[in-house]
Amino acid sequence: MTTKIKKCGKCGIEKPISEFSKCPSHSDGLQSVCKECVNIYNKIYFRKNRERLLVALKLYREINCDKVREQKHRCYINKIRHYSEKRKKYYSDNKDALRATQKKYMQTARGKAVDARVKHKRRSKERSSPNTLNERQWMKIIILQNNKCSICGVDFTPLMPPTRDHIIPVSKGGGLTLGNTQALCHSCNCKKSASVNISKAISELLIEV
Repeated sequence: MTTKIKKCGKCGIEKPISEFSKCPSHSDGLQSVCKECVNIYNKIYFRKNRERLLVALKLYREINCDKVREQKHRCYINKIRHYSEKRKKYYSDNKDALRATQKKYMQTARGKAVDARVKHKRRSKERSSPNTLNERQWMKIIILQNNKCSICGVDFTPLMPPTRDHIIPVSKGGGLTLGNTQALCHSCNCKKSASVNISKAISELLIEV
């Protein structure tokens, strides 16, 4: 497979077409000057007209403050989404190595101290939140969910028993009550963390309560 090339109108060097920006008005759909030459020209131009360009930029931002603010917010959201997806991919690709590192860290003195603080903080919040769920109510929740996990839908078995999950997390003031508990498998309960995820069966139960 041969790579298409084009001669730059500025430096006269033949380069791959990937080195040229798109330009619909040109016959081949590409600029006549390569990206490198364009960058060099832009740097020289900005250096010569720095003060005038900065004043014009400041004036534009003052006139179009709402537009600029919206554009910054959109870029910020896109950046967060990009890094979030990047972190998820990195975790999925290195799951075993990260778990081994975490396990090793939790065996150190610092890791044990961190774990003790987290558990103490959770116990303190649990003591201050309502805890009225009894066994009969817990069985009612499981029956309403058809003995399935509220999130992934897997059937509960002796090897995969249901776990109690706070719909509104303990960290946000939720207690272990009939209206704030759903049955999840261990995996979904760990993945859910402090997010709020409620099933249709539990929402119907909340209406009854």
